[in-house]
Amino acid sequence: ASAAETDINGDHHIILCRVIMGNVEEVQFGSEQACPSCDEFDNGVDDALNTKRYILWSTNMNSHILPECVLTFRDYLHPK
Repeated sequence: ASAAETDINGDHHIILCRVIMGNVEEVQFGSEQACPSCDEFDNGVDDALNTKRYILWSTNMNSHILPECVLTFRDYLHPK
């Protein structure tokens, strides 16, 4: 939520999606890898045992990501 930009009305919007991760491979931080290293992998993660970041390859964007809803909220505690 903290990464959501504020629109002209002071609202934030987040799209919640259902994602098929499939078989994932570990991708090192700072890597310039832009696609799976082989056909065995669908997407990537930063750490296979303690995942904090998920990497969705653009080749799977239209088949592995399903937008479910848009969450709109206003931050009344920290107005801009």
